Order: sequence, then C-alpha cells, then structure tokens
Amino acid sequence: MRHTKKFIAGTAILAIWAMPTVASAAPPGPSFAPVVCERGTKNVRFSSHTKSNVITHKKKVSIPDGATGQKSITTTVETTVTAGVTYNTGATLSADVVIASLEGTTGLELAANLSKTSTSSQTFTMNFNKVGTYVVFDGVEMASGNWVGTKCNSNGTAVVSAGSGKAKSWAIGHEGAINCASSYRAGSMQAKAKTFC
Repeated sequence: MRHTKKFIAGTAILAIWAMPTVASAAPPGPSFAPVVCERGTKNVRFSSHTKSNVITHKKKVSIPDGATGQKSITTTVETTVTAGVTYNTGATLSADVVIASLEGTTGLELAANLSKTSTSSQTFTMNFNKVGTYVVFDGVEMASGNWVGTKCNSNGTAVVSAGSGKAKSWAIGHEGAINCASSYRAGSMQAKAKTFC
C-alpha cells in the first residue's frame, strides 16, 4: 500500500504592529503669572529721615544766694508737636502703617498718628544746689521723613505702587534743668534747652 504523506500548510500569522501616531498639540490654555508676593502685604520705605530734639515746655529761672534747694517750677508751652502723615496723589497706605515704618527706621518708640504733645503748662520739682541762671524744660525727640509705599496686588503676582508722602512723629523725651553757665554735648536735649538762656 502506498503511503501518502499529507502536509498541512501552516498559516503564517503576521503580527502587524500599529505605528504610533503623533498626538496633536493641545490648544493653549490660560496664562498664569507666577506668584511673587503675599497678597495684600504692604511695605513702606523711607528715602530720607531726620531726628531732632524739640523743647516743648520751658521756664528760665534765676537762683540767687540763699535760695538754693528744692523748688517746684511751672513751665509754659514753647511748641506743640503733632504726629501726622501727608499723602501725594494716589497714596493708599494707612497712617498707622507709615508711622510704624518710621518707628522701625529711626529706632524710636513713636506716638501714633495725630497724637500731640501737651498743650498745658507743666510743673516740675527740681533741686537747685547752687546759685545761677537755669532753664527748666520738657522736650521730645522728633522724627520725620519722606516715604514711598508699595503693596502686593490681589493675585500675588506683582508689587505695585501705593503712593508716597511725608511723615512725622515724636518720642517721649525727658524733663530737666540746665545751668546756663555750663556746657553740654552738641545735639543733646540739654544743648537745645540752653538756647533759651
């Protein structure tokens, strides 16, 4: 018997790999500016500032022979100092913020906006231990300067101008008595009081 070989043709299966397609670019979305500052924060910088001694109350007193010792002296008002802030057009910062910055700049403990030194006479008890001419006084240290303000916008994306202006305030000084025949350090409160001798 003849044997017939049967061949079963294998079906070739071709793997077809899908070629990757390039995704189309997404349409541009909204533009977001980077955050550069904390929203609502405010800053004040003083471009210039000065400090000076101001005599607010004074009384010139002569102590003759036999009249030395402790005395109560009533002084009169020489000048009144008022704390205040002025604004150029468009300035939006509060006076309290400006004066707080002046305080930090000068290192003085300053009075709040619109505070005034005493407008009444002042009485001090002094000990005069030798004859001579004296000036009994009360005084404050005054600070003033020109300021420039900035603030962070509502989105925190930019620092913008908040105006400019001037500011002044005063720090509690001290009372005392100077002898008109004595010398005092230039620029001191005592030297300022001596100008009234």
